[in-house]
Amino acid sequence: MPTDRLRSIVPMFGGGTRYVETLDAILEFVEAHQPTTDELVGWHRGAFTNVSSRDSIMRRVNYLQQVGFLRQANDLWELGDAGREYARQGDTATLLRIIKIDPPIHPDH
Repeated sequence: MPTDRLRSIVPMFGGGTRYVETLDAILEFVEAHQPTTDELVGWHRGAFTNVSSRDSIMRRVNYLQQVGFLRQANDLWELGDAGREYARQGDTATLLRIIKIDPPIHPDH
């Protein structure tokens, strides 16, 4: 495995089957509101059942920042380069490339 590949992804709230939906909701909120950290934490608490730990929320936010989906300017959050690209493209191939997971190889390719 190349060293520039991420070895794992941080699970998002909402369960494994809702990863893309959760990511999309976070990016839409950030793009629309450019929230402070406190507002972003509060949004997570309101959007997801049984989510209250600031540390748990910030682990996910920090992961999204590390990958480039989000960036912080002063205390405001906005879309990072990868977040803007994914929002423009909105497809799974773009998402997988950004998080550095190779898509499955289909036998006909």
